[in-house]
Amino acid sequence: MTTFPIKAILAAAIGLGSLAAIPASAMASDTGLRIDVRDRWHQDDRGMRRDRCAPGFALDKAERSGLRRARVVMQTPARIVVEGWRFNHRDRMVFANDRGCPIIRR
Repeated sequence: MTTFPIKAILAAAIGLGSLAAIPASAMASDTGLRIDVRDRWHQDDRGMRRDRCAPGFALDKAERSGLRRARVVMQTPARIVVEGWRFNHRDRMVFANDRGCPIIRR
């Protein structure tokens, strides 16, 4: 029976000690509520819609994945196909025509 009050006092001491470890700058930060509304159809600086995959972004992503001399061979409303060379043979990557250019097939 005496172990419960000892454990409770120890837990309270640890909790209060952790409050002292919080930096003062974190307590002075903005605590206001911020709501960020983004327009899905908003256009960026180049006039492209952000909800679609730009062919240039798909090429960059394919080259970062190891596809050399990449080029766009087909673009439909649903996907973008990029071909190039990897490990001395032709290879192709297929990207969804959606935000962030997710890879469908490698």
